[in-house]
Amino acid sequence: MPSDESESLTRVYVLRCWMEQRQPPSADNPGWRFRLENAGSGQSAGFANLDELLAFLQDTFRHAGDK
Repeated sequence: MPSDESESLTRVYVLRCWMEQRQPPSADNPGWRFRLENAGSGQSAGFANLDELLAFLQDTFRHAGDK
């Protein structure tokens, strides 16, 4: 059984990805949207592009050991 410490350093997410059809895709805005849900807490966040999603994940993992 995992220790409390290892569980506090574990993150489980559900990632939903979909293509927006409202505007034609371009190189700068291919139209993909993302929603990331924390499976443990149920909290979720939406992202308009992949860069925003990756920035969120980098920030989350950068500060994961601070708590």
